[in-house]
Amino acid sequence: MNTTENASRLGRVLAPAAIACTVLAFVAGTAYTPAEHSAQSTSPVTAKLTTATGGSSAHHGQHGTPLATRWNPLAARWPVVSRGQRGVRVTAVQSLLAARGHRLAADGVFGPATTNAVKAFQRAHRLAPDGTVGPKTWSALIFNLRPGSHGQAVTAAQRLLTGHGHPAAADGVFGPRTTAAVKAFQRDRHLAVDGVVGPNTWRALMATSAATPRPNAGGYYLLFSKNQHKPAASTLYIMRNGKAIKKYRAGSGVTTNPCASQKGWLPNGVYQITGHQKNRNSIIKGYAIGLSNKRCSPNGTLRSALFVHSEMAVNGGRGSSEPTQWNGEDDYKSLGCIKLSPPDIKDLFNRLDTVGWPKTLHVS
Repeated sequence: MNTTENASRLGRVLAPAAIACTVLAFVAGTAYTPAEHSAQSTSPVTAKLTTATGGSSAHHGQHGTPLATRWNPLAARWPVVSRGQRGVRVTAVQSLLAARGHRLAADGVFGPATTNAVKAFQRAHRLAPDGTVGPKTWSALIFNLRPGSHGQAVTAAQRLLTGHGHPAAADGVFGPRTTAAVKAFQRDRHLAVDGVVGPNTWRALMATSAATPRPNAGGYYLLFSKNQHKPAASTLYIMRNGKAIKKYRAGSGVTTNPCASQKGWLPNGVYQITGHQKNRNSIIKGYAIGLSNKRCSPNGTLRSALFVHSEMAVNGGRGSSEPTQWNGEDDYKSLGCIKLSPPDIKDLFNRLDTVGWPKTLHVS
C-alpha cells in the first residue's frame, strides 16, 4: 500500500475515534544500620554489605547500595509490623528479608515463617529477637535502591509505589519507569527528588496515607505501561497486589504529547473506571470500558470521554466497514483512548468478569 493510501486509511480509522474520545460521555450499567549492627555477623548475606566503617566491597545488584552505619532520629516514626498483620507493609518486610537471603514467600501474611525469619535477621544484626519489625529492625533491613538495582527489594518498593498511586510493574528491575515513579512520589511527599529510594523515601512509602487512589480492596487494578518509542506497541496489564497477572498489547494516541487534544496518549496518573459494556452502540461499539476525565497538567488540557475499547460491531463481531472491523497494525492507533484487539479485549472482560472488576486504571 503506498503512502497516500496509508494516510487516507489512517484518517478514516482515526476520525471517528477522535469524536468518540473527546466528545462522548460514557454510559455504564545506604539499608542504614543501627549501632547494634556488627560487621562480624555470621549472616551469609550481611558479609556482602558494606558500611562506612569498612568491611567487604560493596554489593550492587540484588541489594543496591548499603547505607553508612548510623542512627537516623526519624527512625522512631517507622511503623511497627508484627505477627497477625496482613497487607503491603508485610509484603515489603518479606521481600526485604528475601533480598537479605532469607527463604520467604512474599504473600502479605505475617505468620510463623515470617516471624522466624525476622528473629533470625534480628539475631544476625544483634537486635532483640522479638519477631516484630520496629524502628531498629527497619533501619537494619532497608538499603538504598537506585537505577540499575534489581531483586526482591526493588519489587517491594515497586509494590509500595503502586499502592500510593505511582504505578510501577513489580518486576524487580529498577529501570526508567520505576525511576519516574520514584521521582513522582518524592515530589508528592516533598522529598529530595533524586530517584533514589533511601531512608526517607522508604519511610514515606511505608506511610498509610496516599495522595492518590489505591487499588481496590480485592487487589486488582489495570496498568497501562507506555512504550515511549512505539506508542501503538504499549502494554495493558491486569495487576493484583503489584504483580502482573495478564498482559495485552495496546495502543494510545498518535503522539506522545498527553496535552495534544484528539491526538495525545493518556496523561500519567490514576483513573477511575466508570463502567463497562459489551454491547455499546455509539461511535465506539461493542466492548468498552469508561474512564474518568483527567487534565494533562494542573492547568492543562482536560482529557474527557476516555475509553479502553477495540474496533468491532455492537454484538462484538466483525463489522462491514470502519470503524467496526479490526484490520491489524494501524488499528492500535487512536486519538486519546486505549485500544486492544477484539480477541484481547474479550479475554480481558472474561477475566475481570470472573475475578471482579477493578476500580482504577494506572497509567505510566
